[in-house]
Amino acid sequence: MKFDLKYSIKSLRQIVAYMANYPMMFSIFIVLSFATALTEGFTVSLLVPILEVQGNSEDAFANIPILKHVVIFFKGLSNAEKLQLAALLLGGILLLRGAMLFLTSAMSIILPFHIQEVLSVRGYRALMRVDISYIHAHDVGTLSNAITLSPDRISQVLKGAADAFSQSVILLTYSILMLSMSVQMTFIALGVMAVLTITLRHFLYHRILQLGDVNSEANARLNQATYETMNSMEQIRLSIAESSFIDRFSSAFHHLQIIKRKSHILAAIPGPGLATGVGLFICALMYWGGSYYEGETGTWMSQLLLFIFLMTRLVSPVSAINSARARIVSNIAALHETEAFLEEVEGSVQPNGDKAFSNLQTGIEFKDVNFAYSSDEKQALTGVSTTIQKGEMVAVVGSSGAGKSTLVSLLTRLYDPQDGQLLIDGTDLRDYDVGTWRRRVGVVSQDIVIFNDTVMNNIGFGSHDYTDEQIFEAAKLATADDFIQNLSDGYDTALGDRG
Repeated sequence: MKFDLKYSIKSLRQIVAYMANYPMMFSIFIVLSFATALTEGFTVSLLVPILEVQGNSEDAFANIPILKHVVIFFKGLSNAEKLQLAALLLGGILLLRGAMLFLTSAMSIILPFHIQEVLSVRGYRALMRVDISYIHAHDVGTLSNAITLSPDRISQVLKGAADAFSQSVILLTYSILMLSMSVQMTFIALGVMAVLTITLRHFLYHRILQLGDVNSEANARLNQATYETMNSMEQIRLSIAESSFIDRFSSAFHHLQIIKRKSHILAAIPGPGLATGVGLFICALMYWGGSYYEGETGTWMSQLLLFIFLMTRLVSPVSAINSARARIVSNIAALHETEAFLEEVEGSVQPNGDKAFSNLQTGIEFKDVNFAYSSDEKQALTGVSTTIQKGEMVAVVGSSGAGKSTLVSLLTRLYDPQDGQLLIDGTDLRDYDVGTWRRRVGVVSQDIVIFNDTVMNNIGFGSHDYTDEQIFEAAKLATADDFIQNLSDGYDTALGDRG
């Protein structure tokens, strides 16, 4: 997989677009990043009077554009006074810097997590409105990934981007200070770091990106294995299939762990690699300085020490940027997967009518209805035409696969026919608001679903304005009241998954 500039630019635009949807938080984060970088610069600048005292020279930094203002500020003070004032100022700035670092870090966490929540809820809401055929066309693991794992991975991308930006501002601050001391040495130092970074990137980029691509598939496979196990436990045990399902789960989990392990190991390489390379360069710089400045005064030593200090400080933001970049690359696929998922699922929403349904007036008519569950399957219903008058009781009988359940699915508008019409009082069912229609339809399915909730909430499921008395009356009509009253907490008894 080669580096794709268009893909990278598109990804960057998506990241900025997500952040820009929350201008207030985004602006605060930008301001905090620059404020934190300024405190870093002030912290380093306050080393000037300390180095002057150490080198017993007041002109070591007098000709350096930015640092000369610090020299002027401390000019005329004794060595002891310089140290004391520098200590007081440094302590205050360190407190401010700590607060800025915390706030910047907090914003880089809050904003991505907020976007993650928005994307998860948006995807879940879309699934609630999507055509039911879309749900059946995708496995549970894939859909679960789309509304939980992918938004989580996007938050990792956004967190990485936020960290990379804030660390880049700090890197820029250090670079400006180094340029003010020596343009030539700064370009050499930054060149060394650039070579190290590009080398590490060339070695790691494609591997991390490939692992990111297969991460979603591995998670979907694990989610699917878990879901099917939890929902089929009785059948698994009755079929003595425990061993095969254990092997399946273990294989899926092991495969995912291998991917994660490789990703984390590769992401751990840039930090030590960069620190080692920079350390060797500093050793060479010190060796060269000792040879070049032999016999000189202590002025150059103060400058060299500050330059070396600044260069060692560069390692931290550059390492953080490389780590953030590895995190972005390993999760960037989720950005495009989620975009494609939301575009697809929101484009597959079942159309809804605007006519409210209240009560059946005349009857129901199937008029030349044709239906297939998918384009590559045979017709489940072909040319069905029948009329059911109001008040009429009708039984539909037939062999398995004859289309009985399909008729009910069309009648409850879980699906729409590809051809023909389903008329309610002469009006196409698609013209009615589906919510008002379903409130007037009662369905007792052969597949009973009991939610992980109280008995009362399960009985009243789907209704929002029922009273306790109505729940009690419904239970009595179903001859379930005595049984429920004997439960540990009566109607407030919590039922586990599937009851």
